[in-house]
Amino acid sequence: RSGTDTRVKYFYQKNSERSAARNNGISQSSGQYICFLDSDDFYEPFHLQVLFHHLQAGNHSPALYFTNCSLLKEGKIVKPDIPALQADHAIEYILVNSIIPTRVCIHREVLQKFLFHTDIVIVEDSVLWARISTSFPVIHIPEYTVIYHLHDENSVNLKRNAFLPRLRGMRKLFSMPEMKNKIPLSLRNHIISDCYYGIARHHECNRRFFQMLFYLLVSIIYEPKIPMVKKKVYAIYQYFRK
Repeated sequence: RSGTDTRVKYFYQKNSERSAARNNGISQSSGQYICFLDSDDFYEPFHLQVLFHHLQAGNHSPALYFTNCSLLKEGKIVKPDIPALQADHAIEYILVNSIIPTRVCIHREVLQKFLFHTDIVIVEDSVLWARISTSFPVIHIPEYTVIYHLHDENSVNLKRNAFLPRLRGMRKLFSMPEMKNKIPLSLRNHIISDCYYGIARHHECNRRFFQMLFYLLVSIIYEPKIPMVKKKVYAIYQYFRK
């Protein structure tokens, strides 16, 4: 079908990772709104229709829109509870809740000002959404219209130590001029602490227990609060019991 449908266009480029591919797709596009679809995710048949209805009902101002997603794991689809976005807390929401690109629809005027950072991986999407939120509205559409496929090859798999590039990407975000005074220190520390905790879990998964202990302690230093600290201290206790 795509071979005879003139609306479908294929552009080849050498593999340069996701951000470069998405930026290339954006530059080649001609529509007013741009959506993304990663290779292991799915649109529900009504995804674009839901977006269209919401765009028609709105004021058509440049914005970032996102829907909810279901999860596909081991052949079963579940709908997780996804909190609603509070309009005046967009940055906090974006940095705490994962919004995969498949959920997103963006007015092209927004992408004339902001693009994906090609030197950031794993969190390149969160970084872009956060930067966009400093200048444009972020609108949450509560319908579940896409499916995220969970599997062992996901980039967030613990065996891959995905939290290390996440930490680097978040630190770059915090240093960007448009983010100045936009992210509370408590949230920054929470994000950094969570990254170090993820790195610790990666080392535990690969049975490198001394590294696990080190990164657990760094995580606690950045956010020495309960109840999460109890869970982290318990992980250390379990190690010494072995």
